[in-house]
Amino acid sequence: MGKWFSINDSSSGGKSKTKYWSIYVHGKNEDEAWGKFEDETGFDRYQITCKCCGEDFWISEVEDLEEMNKEISERDCLIIE
Repeated sequence: MGKWFSINDSSSGGKSKTKYWSIYVHGKNEDEAWGKFEDETGFDRYQITCKCCGEDFWISEVEDLEEMNKEISERDCLIIE
């Protein structure tokens, strides 16, 4: 069993880095989710495009699976299991 995490593009530097609204990753913990994200997308979780904006991506644990499924059905999301 594991948890779902939402990884989002912070649009640092005024530009989106991906074409996805959200990237949902299933993993045992946050570190595993970041690893799967990096392997699947080729992005570096520590990348900073704009120093004033901070890191390009941020992560949060999904608390509401129903809301996650609704967003997946309505928006362009990437699912990484």
